[in-house]
Amino acid sequence: MDAFGIFDDTGEGHCTLEKFKEKLTFIGAAVPERCYLEVFFKRYNKQNDGHLKYSEFMNAILPISEEFSEMMMAAKPHGVFMKPKHPISMWEGETYGIFVRVIDNLLKAEMAV
Repeated sequence: MDAFGIFDDTGEGHCTLEKFKEKLTFIGAAVPERCYLEVFFKRYNKQNDGHLKYSEFMNAILPISEEFSEMMMAAKPHGVFMKPKHPISMWEGETYGIFVRVIDNLLKAEMAV
């Protein structure tokens, strides 16, 4: 999912909590308090190394079956390791809006747990 490229704009294959927060602000998503972002990272960063990887990001945003999860973990991300001039420029306006709503709802759900 190319959406990960927004958070991994350096092409390293992961993003830190600080970068994630910075990019949430950049795309106009509702940024929760740091403690909620820490819970989000703790839940999805399975290696607990402070770096949210592509596969972990996919597990966070997609409601997927175990079989599909295994496929996504094994797959190489499409376009994630590109460095576009502007990470949002690869999307149409509607896609951008949908992505921001998905991220907002995901983080709201984390805060409700």
